[in-house]
Formats: sequence, structure tokens, C-alpha cells
Amino acid sequence: MNLIIKGFIIGLGKIIPGVSGSMLAISLGIYEEIIEKISSITKNFRKNIEYLAKISIGIMLAIILTSKIIVKCLNHYYFPTMLLFIGLITGGIPNQLKKTKLKIGKTIISIIIIILALIIMKNIGTIHNHQLNYSLIEFIKLIGIGIVDAISSIIPGISGTALLMTLGYYNIILEMFSSILQINKILNNTFIIIPFAVGFTIGIILISKIINKLIKKNKETMYSIANILMIITITQLLKRVLVIPQSTITYIIGFLLFFIGILLSSKIKSE
Repeated sequence: MNLIIKGFIIGLGKIIPGVSGSMLAISLGIYEEIIEKISSITKNFRKNIEYLAKISIGIMLAIILTSKIIVKCLNHYYFPTMLLFIGLITGGIPNQLKKTKLKIGKTIISIIIIILALIIMKNIGTIHNHQLNYSLIEFIKLIGIGIVDAISSIIPGISGTALLMTLGYYNIILEMFSSILQINKILNNTFIIIPFAVGFTIGIILISKIINKLIKKNKETMYSIANILMIITITQLLKRVLVIPQSTITYIIGFLLFFIGILLSSKIKSE
């Protein structure tokens, strides 16, 4: 049950713009294990599938059951909603710092990699909404979108939501998951979910193998990068959220949820 709950929280992170699902996985202490089990899924196949299935169930439940609720919360209660998720990420930092023995050389390499990544991300493009058309080219594009979402799901600090928004597919994918149980939309959703799932599966397996090798060979550097990315993510999110004027009661509720997020992250991670 604990793994399903953790998966649920990661799933919520995939809906929130600017929040990385993999970052939440790190905060919850299961990122490395997920990568290991995906990249070596054929070894201890039954145990690996059982573990990943529980995480996946939690993620899918979060996306299917709460996507519309999260969007409404962001539209009407942006400040407290974002502070809750910032708290969830923040709660994992102390544990992450314990895993990292800071060395000047590896820290410098980590900073250079992050700066290059941030420059690339900054110049990706502006947000727009793509108009879906039911064609072979669109089908192939959706496979690519699945691969992109997989990459963002595995690499810490990259928000899949932000990437999907930039590519114009955020509303399409979100609407598909939020209406997946509606019978009158089965055909439309099937056209989207099949290529998206194929691309996502391909991307997850390939990127997990690469990340797993990097973790094994350069564990301290990878954790150093993750730590810096977490701090940058939190800083950027707080900068975006705190700039918006709020009423006194909203500030109180927001920061209360922030500390609840920290406590939840620490509590769930330790179980």
C-alpha cells in the first residue's frame, strides 16, 4: 500500500506545471530503486513487475482521479496548492544530502551539466496548444510525445508537464487521462493512448538503463546533480509562487500546507 501511495504522489507531481515526478520520487526515497528495477526488469521478473505495478497503479490513479481536481485547485487556489508540492520536494533534501559526499571536482562538473541543461530548457520554446488530427503522422508524433514524457519522468528536475505544454500536448494528454473512463470517448482516447504508451514504454526502458549505469559509475556526481536540481527547482517554484500577492489567510494556509508537505514526504519515505 505504501508503494501505491508513493506512486500516487509522483502521479500528482506529473500534473503540476514545473514539478518533476522524478524529483518527488527522489524525495520519497524510491528513485534509485525504480530505475534499477526498470533497467533490469528481466532479472527477478516477478518481483520487479510487482514493485513497478504498485508504483504505476498509484501514478495512474492520481492522474485519472485527480487531474481535473488539480487543474481546478491550480486555477482557484494556486498559492496553497503549489506550496504543498514544494513542501513535498523539500522534505527529501536532508536525506539526499546525507547520501552525497561533496567533492570540489564532482560538484563543479555537476554545476556545469546543470547550467547547460537549464540553458537548453530555457530555449525550448513557448507554450501553445496543438490541435489533434487523426492521421498517421499524428500517431507517430504521439509516440514521440510518449518518449519525451518518459525522459522527463526519469531525469530529475525536468517537468514533463512543462515540456508537454511547450510542445502543445498537455491539454490533449490531460483530457485523455481525465476522460479515460467515459465510454463515448473510447475511440478518441484509444488513438492517443496506444502510441503514447508505446513511446513512453520505449523511453522508460532505454533512459532507465542509461541512468542506472550512470548511477552505478558516478553515484556521488548523480546525487550531487539531483541535490542541486532539487534546490534550483524549489527556488524557482518559490520565486514564481511568492511573487503573487495573497491575503493573510491564504499565506497562512499556504505555508501550513508547505510544512505538511515536508512532514508527509519525510513520513512516507521512512515507512
